[in-house]
This record gives sequence, structure tokens and C-alpha cells, in this order.
Amino acid sequence: MNDAADAFLEFIADLTAALPDLCERSEDDPQSPRLRVVYNPDKKRAEAGEILIGLGYVRDATGQDIEQPGVVLQHKGSSDRSLGALLQHADDERIADWRRRLGQPATPAALRATLYVEDASPDSCLGLVLFLARLLGVPRAALPALWCDYADRWEQGDVRTTGQPFASWGCLHSALGHSFIPPSVDPTQAGGHGIETAFPICLRYLLDLLAQGVDPARVPDDLPRVEHHHRARLQLQRDYQAYRHSLASAELLQLRVPLQGGQRHLLVDAYLVTEMTASGTAKAFARNDREHAWFGQGFSLMALYRPLAKPGEDLAVSVDPAAGIHLEELWRALERLEDRRWGDERPRDRPRPLESYEKQTDGPGPNEPWWDDGGRYTLVAAPLALADGRPGGKATWQDVREQLWACYHPARALRFVPPVGARNRGRPLHEFPATRTAPGGKRLLIVRWDRGNGEPLVLTPTLQRYLAACAECDYPEGVPVDALPDAASFDVLNLPGGFAVIHARGVLLVDDWSNRNLPIEACQAEFDRITRRLDAFHRIGARADELVGGLRTAVDAGQRLAHRDLVRRLSQERLRLRTALFDTRAESEDVHVLRFRALLEQRWGLAGQRAELHETLEQLDTLVRDHLSLHGNRLINNLTLYGFPAALMATIFSGNVLQHWGEDGTWWGGIHQHGLWVALGSCATVWVAFWLWNRRAQQARLDAK
Repeated sequence: MNDAADAFLEFIADLTAALPDLCERSEDDPQSPRLRVVYNPDKKRAEAGEILIGLGYVRDATGQDIEQPGVVLQHKGSSDRSLGALLQHADDERIADWRRRLGQPATPAALRATLYVEDASPDSCLGLVLFLARLLGVPRAALPALWCDYADRWEQGDVRTTGQPFASWGCLHSALGHSFIPPSVDPTQAGGHGIETAFPICLRYLLDLLAQGVDPARVPDDLPRVEHHHRARLQLQRDYQAYRHSLASAELLQLRVPLQGGQRHLLVDAYLVTEMTASGTAKAFARNDREHAWFGQGFSLMALYRPLAKPGEDLAVSVDPAAGIHLEELWRALERLEDRRWGDERPRDRPRPLESYEKQTDGPGPNEPWWDDGGRYTLVAAPLALADGRPGGKATWQDVREQLWACYHPARALRFVPPVGARNRGRPLHEFPATRTAPGGKRLLIVRWDRGNGEPLVLTPTLQRYLAACAECDYPEGVPVDALPDAASFDVLNLPGGFAVIHARGVLLVDDWSNRNLPIEACQAEFDRITRRLDAFHRIGARADELVGGLRTAVDAGQRLAHRDLVRRLSQERLRLRTALFDTRAESEDVHVLRFRALLEQRWGLAGQRAELHETLEQLDTLVRDHLSLHGNRLINNLTLYGFPAALMATIFSGNVLQHWGEDGTWWGGIHQHGLWVALGSCATVWVAFWLWNRRAQQARLDAK
């Protein structure tokens, strides 16, 4: 170990020993804590004895240095990409000036300052350590280059080369810091106490790792001598569980994003999520997620919405710097949107220095534009709040989603031609009307791949959803992101010479110009047969519903049914159903076409509709037969009720009534006449009783309605 490294480790030991007295409040020392941490993200000016870490401005809009009594550690607006790089490159004269501003401290124990911070991030904590090291005489060469380089890459959003999440100091440090913040994205809602508590602890965690000589990209699982390491790992495990849970509600897309320094594009996986609870590690998990990203290389693009965060921290879209892609088109689209929303009222009296606007000559930029990441466009973030407290931007999360989709959707550069006349100029797929429409809103769209396409047709899940949307209905102005159907609502079938996308409302056939011919005519013929069958099912079903309604009305009203007409109509509908099934049967013997037809029947639910029709007609037949049986039984009961008393009386008095009629010379003479009157009276009594019972039952049915 050389002398420079020894000097830095000696400083780390001294600072670690002095840290408790510097950061803890003591009743014996009214000025304690001597190194006080204050969360104030709006702090712009450093007074004497104050250190702003990642806050304030060092230059005004004209590029002139801003004179401030205190110390401003801010790399934004400079050529340095992190505080670590800023402290590495700061010359001795600048360090001497900072030392004078803080009263020439000679040792860590002699420090007295108020630290204004906006977070407890790895770059902020390492920046403070490097600043104090330079301030207390540690030479520039003694600074840990490995850690400085790590922080530089981490600050630029590189979470791949900085190690796997559970072995990455950046992830562990961020998780530890967020464990002290209440479950709210905006720390100001808790008065900033979470960050003020977290900063000294994260600083101590960093000092312990530096003292142990740990590689920041390969932090061991077990570090018993590092006090807060176990807590950091537990919080990181919790963050990982939250990330896995977020995948169920996040939008996972494949987008076509331009490569740096050229006109070519790259398809990448994108992760769009709404984050209700603050997490500093979701980006690391997403970009290293090879399991859920379709290309198996992690999510290279991440769009984040934090509804509870303050302006400037609520909306952000970033890309992996290692992927070599950029978001310049998105930044320009959002700025144009802001200009339209604001009109002439967008403040431009104190424009924020921004690389993108410095290149323009058509007037000053806005006071708070969308952040362009120093002209690199790897991070596009929402405007900060204006000086009067109003949000600096009017674009919403929905606007960001729509602009992101409009700029980078995977079919943007793909062109197609009609199935005939291949010399036609290629057009986007959404501009094609349906090739054929059928009853019930079903549609068929047939196109051919334009050989002039300069990019391959990669059937990613997102492109498949776009194709299904075009199969579903017309979108003359383009398919919006919210119109993308769910992947479970359609099927994609590979065919010789192309493929088919089968949706519940339509079908798309694409001829991909391969060396095999797509069976367009056969597939179109099966489409026609299936639509005719579906139409027949609907018509037969409507008539069956009409029969059911008429039967229900007649039964409820106690009316007699026209049995012969019902039987005839049921027979007709059964015949129509069998005829429709026979006329629309499959005629092709091509196994691929038969698979196309089978998927079409399945997606449109023909099997279920057919079974439902059969069941309805069978139930109608059963109801009619039951009603006929009931009517016959009623007749038999009436005959029994009326005929039985008469037969009984005739048997009791035996003999022929007519033969004894008037033997004594009168028409009422003889016992048989009396028997006849008794029989007739019994029948009348039974009839009246039955009539009264039937009327009461009918009244009960009316009351039930």
C-alpha cells in the first residue's frame, strides 16, 4: 500500500472517530451538532458556514460564476458528471478558497458547518467525504479512484457495470437511506426528518466500507464489522419484493429507440410504472431483470411516475447509458407540448441553463424546461417548480405515455402494401381500411410486407398488440397506446408465407414475402364461412328467443298454446341449424388453414353458441311436450270428476233409467228418476267447486306478477 492510500485511510479513520461527536446533539454543547444536516431542496444560496451538497447554482444564465459566502458542491452545469468527479478535478486554489470559507479546519473534529442536502444518495455522501478529504489536506492522488469511477457511473444511471443489485454499493446505500424515510415519495411531507436522520447513518456506512477496502461493485453478503450492512440488505430485499409486485401493474413494452450518433434504431424493453412508495433501487432491478424482459437483457428504458412527489421529481424517463440509445425526440416532443399548453404565458424571464436551448438562436428558453441530461438525453425529467411555487410543467403522466408511444412505438417505421398491386407505395398499417367486413362488425384486413422496409419484422408482444388493434378496428390517425388490446384477447398463428392475428372483432393476414405463398384465398373463404355460420347462429338464436318469450307469456297468462304451430316452428329452426352447419363446414384440407379456422371459431365462441342453440331448442321442445302432457292430464281429470259420479249413481240404482220413465203415469214416477237427479246434482256441485278453485288459482298468478 502506497503513502497516498495510507493518507486517505488515515483520514477515514479520523473522520469515523469524530463523526459521533460531530453529528450527535449534546446537552453540554449548545452549538451541537457541529456538523448539522438540514433537508432543504429549495436552498439556492450558501451563507457563511454552510455547505450545499447537490443544491444551488455555481453559474448564472449567462455563464458567470455566482459569488456566495458559503460552499456550493454542485456538478450540474459543469463538465463533471458527479460530485466525485468534481472533487477529483478541483484544483488546489479552489480547495484553499473553500477552506477559508469554513474557517480553516485542521482536523475532522474541528469541523463546524451546516450541510444542506436534497437526499442521502451515494454521490452526495461520497462527495462530502471527498470534499472533507481535500479540505483536510489529503492529496488528489490519494482519492479512491475505484469509488470515484463507480459513483460517476452510478450518477449517470449505469446500474449494470456497477454490480448486481445485492452486491452493489449503490443499491445497498440507496436502500439503507430510504429505510429511514416514511412511506411517502415526497420527503417534505415528513418535514425532511427522514433524510436528516438517514444522511449521517449512510455516511457512516460508506466510511465503514471504505475502511474495509471493499470493491463497491462486489460488496460481500456478510460484513460483520460494518454496522448498518445487515439493515441495508434487509431493506434491499424488501425493495426487490416491491419491484416484483410492481410488474403486475406496470406496462411492459418493446419500443424502437434511436441509437446514439446515427440514424439506426434498436428495439428495447421498456418498463412504465407508477410508484407510490419511494424506492431508489427499482431502476437497478429493472435494468438487470433478464427474466421478465422479453429480449432477456433487462429493461433498457424506464418511465416513472410518482404522484406524491414534488414537481421535477414526479415524472422521469431514462435509458440505460450502456444501451447506447437516447431520448432526444421525446424531449423535443414534450417541450413542444409544453409550449402549446402554456401559450404565451410560459415564463422565460429567467431561463434555466440547458444545453439544448443554448444551441438555439430563436429566443431564450423557458425558466423551467424538461431536463435534457446535459444534452445527452439519457434522462428526460419533468420541469422543476417555478419561483412563485407553481409547477414548471403542464404535461401529465398520460401525456408522457402518449408522447413516448408516438415517438418510439415498434411499428412506426414499418410499411405495408395491399394484397394486390405490390408496386404501390408502402403505408403504415393503421392507414389501411378493412379488406372485407361482415355482419356483426367482424372485419378482415389483408396486407403484404413492403420489401422497401429497412428493418426486420420482429413480432414482439407489443407489435403483436399493435397488429391486433389494427385488426380490431380502423385507426386513421394512428393507434394510441391505450387502444392496445390485452395479449389474452387475440391469437397469433404462423402460416406458410406469413401469419394471422385473430381478434374477437377481426382478423389480420400478413404476407411476409417469404419463399412460400400465404394461403390468402383459402383463409378468406374460411373467414366467409365462419361469418355466415355466426350470422346464422344469431338469426336462429333471435327466433328461438322469440319462441321462448311467446311461450312464457302464454303460460303465465294461462292461455292454451297453439301446439301444432310450436312443433312446426321448432322443427323449422332445427332444420335451419343443421343446414347452416352443413353449408358452412370446412372445405379446405390444408392443415394450416384448418388451424386458422379452428382458432377463428374458438376466438369468436362458435362452439359455445352452437351448444347454447342446441340446448335452447331442446328446452323448448321439452316445454311444449310438458304442456301437451299437462293439457291431456287435465282432460282426463275432468272426465273422471264428471263421469265418475254419474256412473256411480247408475250402478247404485241399477237398471235403465229410461225404461222406468213414467210407469205410474207421471214423468217423475219411479225411484230411478230420483237417482238421476242426485247424479246430476253431484256433477253440478263438482263443476262449481272446480270452477271456483280454477278462478282462485288464476287470481293467485295475477297477484304474483
